Amino acid sequence: MPTFQIEFSHKSSFVSLPNSRWAYIILYLVVLIGGALLNGLFLWTVAKCPALRRTVHYLLACLAARDLMTCVAVVPFVISSQVWS
Repeated sequence: MPTFQIEFSHKSSFVSLPNSRWAYIILYLVVLIGGALLNGLFLWTVAKCPALRRTVHYLLACLAARDLMTCVAVVPFVISSQVWS
């Protein structure tokens, strides 16, 4: 019967970055979380409140949906570029 040997490296997974990069990462995380929560809240409010179903609110809902998609689809890649560049 063949035997297998697995070796583990004990290198630290902590990424050492300059302080300015950590500031950008924290800022982008605040933008990501705040943008996702607030735009989602606005979309939920427009969907649940019949008084807000007007043309102006639909325009704002489209902008909020676009901003929500940007927060979810783009900002994580910006954060990863700050970490790995």
